[in-house]
Amino acid sequence: WTKVWNDPSILRFHDLWGSSDTNLYAVGEAGAIVHSTNGGTTWEVMDNPVKGSTVTLRDIWGSSASDIFAVGDGASATDYGSTILHYDGSAWSIGLGKASQDCPACRGMEQPDCVGRGSLPTFVPPGNPCRSRTA
Repeated sequence: WTKVWNDPSILRFHDLWGSSDTNLYAVGEAGAIVHSTNGGTTWEVMDNPVKGSTVTLRDIWGSSASDIFAVGDGASATDYGSTILHYDGSAWSIGLGKASQDCPACRGMEQPDCVGRGSLPTFVPPGNPCRSRTA
């Protein structure tokens, strides 16, 4: 093993996704999103709307390098929704709003589908990456 991350401001990453074996993205605590273009040898922190916040990004998924979604916790202990970010290949932005319940996982084939943690189903319009459902 070789240590490839040495920034104490980001203590934990929660998920990793890549559009190829060299183009990789990881998400984690404090709204962190990092990107590698060389298969993980080096990483750069990406600017995004929740960088440095209390939001913990828990999952990342994309259909291509220009269509990526990252999801995570609400912005505070009393914010029970989920943060949804979208990357268009050049910049991260707040995605399609906030889901009304936690959305810790994002998966997809043609459309992303996030699996919620809450006890109640939540309707979110088709095409929104956080379509929650009860387990």
